[in-house]
Amino acid sequence: MIFASDLDRTLIYSKRACGIDLRDPRIQVVEETPERQISFMTKHAIELLRKVNQTFDLIPVSTRTVDLYNRIQLFSNGIVPKYAVVSNGGTILIDGQADEEWTELLTSRLARESAPHHDIVKKFEDIHHGDWVLGSKICDDLFCFASIQDEKVPLDVLQTFGEWLADQGWSFSLQEKKLYMLPNGLNKWAAVEYLKQKLAASTVITAGDSLLDVCMLEVADYAFTPLHGEINEKKMKLPSRVKVTSSSGIYAGEEILESVLEIASRKAV
Repeated sequence: MIFASDLDRTLIYSKRACGIDLRDPRIQVVEETPERQISFMTKHAIELLRKVNQTFDLIPVSTRTVDLYNRIQLFSNGIVPKYAVVSNGGTILIDGQADEEWTELLTSRLARESAPHHDIVKKFEDIHHGDWVLGSKICDDLFCFASIQDEKVPLDVLQTFGEWLADQGWSFSLQEKKLYMLPNGLNKWAAVEYLKQKLAASTVITAGDSLLDVCMLEVADYAFTPLHGEINEKKMKLPSRVKVTSSSGIYAGEEILESVLEIASRKAV
């Protein structure tokens, strides 16, 4: 059995996304730098996640780059999953090292199906006149990311850009103050499916809050999305097996993990 879950706003939460007072003794920091505390979970959720990792294959799945994933201290000196999917499916980590077989397969596919990322960056630089883009970068030589002021985004320009992207084998995902530009072959489910086959897993449970997680949710045996998430807010039509939590914010993470362990318990009988 596999539990493949998105991280930010699904299992781990920023100060803004927590929804409760961070002085609450039930909360624990799981990611920080010398300058600031970044992400949090409830202590109960951490124990539930530890049990998941001890019981079957826990696979964190994130759009974070390798470096940003490795910044989460919980996964380096607390709960250490054997597998992780980062860069939106671009890199599979096994015991912290990139799976070279997956890297070769994906590199070959992207070369066949999508334009190189420097072409995308050049076109994006041509269209983002004005002050709506605060900064942009290439992530792990795989996809493009821009930090934006969402209230100033020229939607007509972005729509035309999206049509051009489609011709290049790319698409974009606009998420509040973040704009992702991704080659079509780069998605979370492709990487999770590869691990499913590698592990000969009969059951896959997934969880995620954003449109970039839909590809995992719609094909998994069991799936969860938090009440506060983009998927629920936009009323995405997904299979009935995708369950929306009754909790919002940091407690949605607890609810998802409790449900995952309940499924595992039923299947073990």
